[in-house]
Amino acid sequence: MKGRKNQRVILSYVCSFFTYVVLSLSRQSKSNGRKGHRLMQDYVHWVRGMGLLFVLWAIIGWLAPSVEAATYYVNWLGSDTSPGTSIMPFRTIKKGISVLKAGDTLIIRAGTYTEGLEYYHTIPSGTDNAHRTIIKAAPGETVIINGRNGSGDVWTIYDRSYITLDGITIDGVNAYFCGLRIGRSAVGAPGSHYITVQNGTVRNVPYSGIVAQGTASANSHYKYINLEVHHCGTGSSNQHHGIYLGVRDSIVERCSVHDNLAYGIHAYSSSGGVNNNIIRNNKVYNNGSFGIILSAGYNNLAYNNILWGNGKRTLTGGIFASYAGVSGSKIYNNTIYGNTGYCIWIKTDGSAKAINNICWQNSYNSILDDTGTATISRNLFTNPYFVNPLGLNFSVLAKSPAINAGTTLSEVPNDFNGLSRPQGSAYDAGAFEKTP
Repeated sequence: MKGRKNQRVILSYVCSFFTYVVLSLSRQSKSNGRKGHRLMQDYVHWVRGMGLLFVLWAIIGWLAPSVEAATYYVNWLGSDTSPGTSIMPFRTIKKGISVLKAGDTLIIRAGTYTEGLEYYHTIPSGTDNAHRTIIKAAPGETVIINGRNGSGDVWTIYDRSYITLDGITIDGVNAYFCGLRIGRSAVGAPGSHYITVQNGTVRNVPYSGIVAQGTASANSHYKYINLEVHHCGTGSSNQHHGIYLGVRDSIVERCSVHDNLAYGIHAYSSSGGVNNNIIRNNKVYNNGSFGIILSAGYNNLAYNNILWGNGKRTLTGGIFASYAGVSGSKIYNNTIYGNTGYCIWIKTDGSAKAINNICWQNSYNSILDDTGTATISRNLFTNPYFVNPLGLNFSVLAKSPAINAGTTLSEVPNDFNGLSRPQGSAYDAGAFEKTP
């Protein structure tokens, strides 16, 4: 309603201006006789025309709805007949979503919500990064969405853009398929773009935790930030992953991805097009297959990740670059420790680069290049002298051979903790820089 108040103020100024003009011309007309009378008539016609335009503008502005974003609230103790204010919140998330318009915010208070938010409970897209539609947990409160009994996915978002989910735990205890599925609903649909999921958890899902639906070329610019994705996948399938990253131009960062049935972070799509993705500063551990796979696309980058204990079910290893269509994979400054299988396996990407990595105490403590043409340089395969690997502290002691053992990589300006590289005379190998 603030916009309408502003229009009223402007309208009062406009009216004052026209009143001043008419009074001034009236005085001028009296002083100039007949000539002044004609002049007065001309000005009156002009004023009338302009006045009609401003009146029309005022009416349209008065009737148009306010474009200001609104904030609504949900509390499991509330009621769906309430107006959704902080004092009188909705009871269900579905109801909250149903009233949202582009750029609105829905704040969910603490509680466990047994709701399945399938795609027909659609969140409206935002309009740009500055006007996102936001659904978030109230600050400092725990919000759990565990799906309705027998629901497919806990939450599905199709064909939407500029949406942020913040601080929410998705628990798949009641779901049949996935935790969070984002993407394209059908061939020819616009797909999903500029979706951010941050500061939350996805857990206990029968299939994959987070999935991109549809071809990778149809979905882009996802951000998965500061998430914990764990214990996803059941049975013996090797296709139930933590994060299934079948998109392009997207980022996975500062996530903890662990104890999933198959891969931790699976960058793949059967249709290809998994291009220009960045996987950085993550902890990926105790997954059944490889910790990270880069595949089915070009120019994918994995750096400053810490991987340990992967390959629990199959003899696989830390990082894998494989499958048709993969090229230009960059595997930089990762710390890869204690995985069952190879440290890094480059199976089909002859233009891959594996540089500045630490490989230590993996079953096969080496980088396997089946192509024979990958660039493998400045990696450390001897004892890096971690501070406390049993306590999962993979920074290095002052005597570590990893210090100053790397080469400058413009794609890796900082280490896992955000410390600028280099701290010494050259880049350190692995995810951490040692301060002098």
